[in-house]
Amino acid sequence: MILYYYDETGMKTRGSDSFAEYWIETTGGVNVAKDLRGTAIINMEQVYDWSPDHVFITNFSPYLPQDILQNQIDGYDWSLVEA
Repeated sequence: MILYYYDETGMKTRGSDSFAEYWIETTGGVNVAKDLRGTAIINMEQVYDWSPDHVFITNFSPYLPQDILQNQIDGYDWSLVEA
């Protein structure tokens, strides 16, 4: 999964018609958001439903991987996500 943009107001991912698809496929993965087009607003329930094995975070987000790994973002519980 690509976290294209992520801050305290919400998060966005990229669907199959983006360079994000190339990043995921090149590393041997499958884009869980492949049915979406362009930049899509998502929520934690969607992430839980997709249950991604890996999450790529772009530099368009003010959060860093450790913020997610340490579950430090109010209102978002990443501890239930496999990735």
